[in-house]
Amino acid sequence: MVGGGPAGYTAALRARELGASVALIEAQHVGGHCVHFSCIPSTIMLDTARRVMETHEIALARVVGDPGQASFHAAGQRKSVLVHNLAEGIKALIASRRVQLLDGRASFESATSLRVQLLDGGEEEVEAKAVVLASGARFEPNDLPGLPANEQLTPDEALSVDSPPESVLVIGGGPAGLGFAWEYASLFSTFGARGVLLEPPAGGLPEFDSMLIDLLIEGLKAGGVEVHRDAELTGAARDGASWQLEFRAGEETHSETVQAVVRPDARVPASDLPGLAALGVVGGDGWVGVDAGCRTSAEGLFAAGDVTGPPLLSSVAEQQGRVAAENALGGEKRVELSAVPYVLHGEPEIAAVGLSEERARAEGYDVRIGIANLAGNARAASLGRREGIVKLVADGESGELLGMHLAAPFAAEAIAVGVLALRLGATLDDLAAAWQWHPSVAEGVALAARSAAR
Repeated sequence: MVGGGPAGYTAALRARELGASVALIEAQHVGGHCVHFSCIPSTIMLDTARRVMETHEIALARVVGDPGQASFHAAGQRKSVLVHNLAEGIKALIASRRVQLLDGRASFESATSLRVQLLDGGEEEVEAKAVVLASGARFEPNDLPGLPANEQLTPDEALSVDSPPESVLVIGGGPAGLGFAWEYASLFSTFGARGVLLEPPAGGLPEFDSMLIDLLIEGLKAGGVEVHRDAELTGAARDGASWQLEFRAGEETHSETVQAVVRPDARVPASDLPGLAALGVVGGDGWVGVDAGCRTSAEGLFAAGDVTGPPLLSSVAEQQGRVAAENALGGEKRVELSAVPYVLHGEPEIAAVGLSEERARAEGYDVRIGIANLAGNARAASLGRREGIVKLVADGESGELLGMHLAAPFAAEAIAVGVLALRLGATLDDLAAAWQWHPSVAEGVALAARSAAR
């Protein structure tokens, strides 16, 4: 396995379960960008931000005293400790499964022959029956009009500042196909920054229903974030410690002065390993081409995770890693991406799986919709929340579920109901009849299904 991120270590562990001898080569950190630089650190910081907001709400009810100003620096230190603990846990799991970990940089002699330059000096040759490439992607912003790449904060840089800037521009878009910029705008606004969010025309969060996007925009605006969709930067100039920025949103031209610019998802494939291009598996865009079984065009070489292209999500990488490992050992598995959940940890938290109403209609379905407003949901009320919806999209004739969309507390967990329902081909009647714990956000799923059945 080349690469120790979610795809690489998942593939290594699965191969060991199947009885193979496994070497895992990692040049930087076991756990990959997900654990060290992106989704895990940002989720920890966003969870901290949510707790900050909840603390202020509790203080208004006089349950606790004045909580004071939240410390971004202390939140960052907490994040670093938790990330370290998680990474050490992954390393311990790998060691316990007797996976050989090689700390070094791999180069390809052939599809199944590798040379490893060890980080502590020396060199090692690895001959294998099959190789799984899981080298991932790296943050590499490109220059924007007037704004050099080195002036754009990547996620790890943005989360490592001692204190948030007074004002920040967050630029959306990216190969993940998910609005990480929306999360960062929410995070910085919670810690006191004035936020400006630019979502490019090619962005738009296509996986989410428009009702969820509307609720998310309302939440961001309530937190002091200016949201501009169909927007792109047209010019920038340094003015002391600030940036004078010009951008176009739709037909309108705007200008802003901010202290920092954050680019959460400017990633490129890490496919520039020595010898890899000679194998003919790297496309002109830098991504490594694979079939549904994670096979490349080179015999014995498989690939999984971010290096294979969008969507750049850890959940997808893990599934690809398992499939690649099984097929490298003679299996005939296929990656199934029809029910990939998408989540944004904003306020409110939103989650989706399957088709939105807009996509379902565009694909020609006779659509039936079920909606539950969570204003009357007992779990939401117990948390002091009154906003939120559950929206179900189903085939009008058969009632089979096509998509589920949530804007609610714990949406990331509740969407699991929709993932399983889609995998099993469940109908609105199935969801309406399914028991859910009371009180829980998941009760809204049954309520939405019943509303569609009327």
